[in-house]
Amino acid sequence: MAADLVDNINGNKYLFDKIKELGLPFDQIIDEFGFQWVHVSYDRTKTTQRGQSLKAIKKGNGQTGYIEM
Repeated sequence: MAADLVDNINGNKYLFDKIKELGLPFDQIIDEFGFQWVHVSYDRTKTTQRGQSLKAIKKGNGQTGYIEM
């Protein structure tokens, strides 16, 4: 289960930081290409979510890569 979220009022970095600050459960939260949007996933089959924070980047070959934050 996942969603791509946009906060048109406070900004996507604010949204990203607020989700983490509130301690909301997530498997992954991803800053997509400089906060163009925030991707959040949740795995309902797991009792414990990874809580992984990532940043999506474009590699030199045009593919998407991820960096731990």
